[in-house]
This record gives sequence, C-alpha cells and structure tokens, in this order.
Amino acid sequence: MAILKTLWARSGLVVAALALLTACGSVRGEAVAAAPATGRSEVKAVAVDLCSKLNWGDLGYPGVGDPKSRPTKTGDITEWEQSCSWNQQQYNAGYKPPTPPNRDKYPPGIAGDIEAMGGDIALYKSIQENSSWVVVKIAYDSRRKAKESPDQYQEAGRTIYLTWDSSTAVCTASLPWVAGALAIAVADKTKAFGAPCDKAKSLVRLLLQREDQK
Repeated sequence: MAILKTLWARSGLVVAALALLTACGSVRGEAVAAAPATGRSEVKAVAVDLCSKLNWGDLGYPGVGDPKSRPTKTGDITEWEQSCSWNQQQYNAGYKPPTPPNRDKYPPGIAGDIEAMGGDIALYKSIQENSSWVVVKIAYDSRRKAKESPDQYQEAGRTIYLTWDSSTAVCTASLPWVAGALAIAVADKTKAFGAPCDKAKSLVRLLLQREDQK
C-alpha cells in the first residue's frame, strides 16, 4: 500500500481530484439564501442522512472490493451541512495491464496490482501513465438553493442544472432536494465508464428516488 500512497502524492493522477474540489468550490462559494420567516415556520424539518443514500455499488465503478462499502470520506466539504466522497484509481479506456506473478497474494483491484508490480519499475510506470482517479462527491445543505446554470433539464418534475468543465473532465449537477440543495460532482478522465455528465445524471435519478419526503 506504500506504493499506492506514493503514486497518489507524486503523480499527476491527483489532478482529477483537485479539479473536482475546485468545481465544488464554485457551488459552495454561493451565498446562502435566507428563507422568509413566514415560510420557514411552516416547513417541517426532515432528517437527512445523505451518506447513507449511496454506496460503491450504486456508482458503477469496478475494483472497489465490497460494493456496499461506505464513502471514502465524509464531511470534507465543510461549508455544506453534509458531504460524502468516493475516489478510486481506475485504468484508462483500452489499457490492459500485464498479469503480475503470484497475483493471488495481493488484494483485488488496482491497489493490489500496483503492490504486486512494485518491484518492477517499468510495470509501475505503465500503470501510473495509464490510470486516472475517478472521484464522485455529493453535498447537501438545507439552507441553500440549487445553483442555476444555462445547461438544464427536467427530471421527475425537478429542474436540474449541469456544469461541465472539459479541461478537468468534471461534471457538476445542482438541484433542489428535500428542503434545500443537492450538488453532485463527477470527475473521470479514464473515458472507460461513459461521460461524467451521464454518470451525474444517473446519480440524480437515483437520489431523487431515495429522497426523504417533506
């Protein structure tokens, strides 16, 4: 696992994760809208446990071990009431890594592949150059309103706003959810799992189905 940590710290693969934080920052930099006092008193509070709404299996990315495992991090977007993130190194589209010797001694997934190949610098370099970090973040705040953008569509009677940054391969969706706002950001440069905005849209549908009712 030490090699994986070194790869994270030293390689350019961290760019996707950092770009995602920037995308989320544009959402969380939005001023919190104060609700009118007359309307607030009539709204029944809804208990929301955002991070229980999704697991790795819902995201559709391979190589994560237990598909029911919880997020990689929670509460990392401190300006929002609740936030969760999932990140996993994935092979780029079309890349097939060589089979390492004695692979069964190592854990499944890319992390185990890197451990198994750690002694061979050429193989290590091959994986480093042909992998990217896939990052998914979701955040909820009952005090906020959805961040509007020109690119929008309708889903289950709700207006969904999309923001796409082609330079970082980050797609952010913002929508009204429960009594506040929900933001979903997907960063994926691998090109192996479909367009990031398609992934964001699928998560929008899923989270609308699992929305706590007012």
